[in-house]
Amino acid sequence: MALHHLLRQGFSWLAVGLKGLVMMSVVTGCADRRFNEMKSFNSYEDAIKLTFITLNELALFIPETEKRKAVAAQKAEELSKDRRFEELKELVSKGGAGEQYELANCYFDGQGAVRDLPEAFNLYRLAAGQGHVESQNKLGICYHNGHGVKRDQLEACAWWSLVGTTNLQAQASLAFVQADELKRMTPAEGHLFTLAVAQRMDELRQEIRLRALSNGPSR
Repeated sequence: MALHHLLRQGFSWLAVGLKGLVMMSVVTGCADRRFNEMKSFNSYEDAIKLTFITLNELALFIPETEKRKAVAAQKAEELSKDRRFEELKELVSKGGAGEQYELANCYFDGQGAVRDLPEAFNLYRLAAGQGHVESQNKLGICYHNGHGVKRDQLEACAWWSLVGTTNLQAQASLAFVQADELKRMTPAEGHLFTLAVAQRMDELRQEIRLRALSNGPSR
């Protein structure tokens, strides 16, 4: 009798657990069928079989749900980038270096806009001319790699030299590229290249200083 009681109690617990699974299966669209199947089973085998079927359906459904969530999140992120891109296009007309740099990144990376390296370069140049350090570093990258402009290692090194110690990436890039250029030159050529970089850096610094005096400090 005790064994029979335990079996009946176990069967009841299994039924309760299965009801919970069936309630979860509502999201899979098969709840009505599962409730009807519950009414008909009268053995452990039926209950276990139905449990595994329901678990299998949930196992298939949950990854699909996560996939839909990821797609929705990606669309929301893209919409946010599109809106920010439109905002930046309006703000850039006011001449803010920070907005010019951010919009340049949009064109450079193709975020919210079709990738346009020449346009990105032009915006980096505008911001760099106002003393925007990150834009000056990006100009060095553009000149070094030929992004939106003809490759020019002297110009790249001049912009990175202008940045100085305020940007570690610019420092590292300058050291690497300058060393790479010098090892392909004779000592005399290397000396001239180094002098040319320093002269160009001074020209850029003077250009930025004059602009600051005529237009006021950049934002």
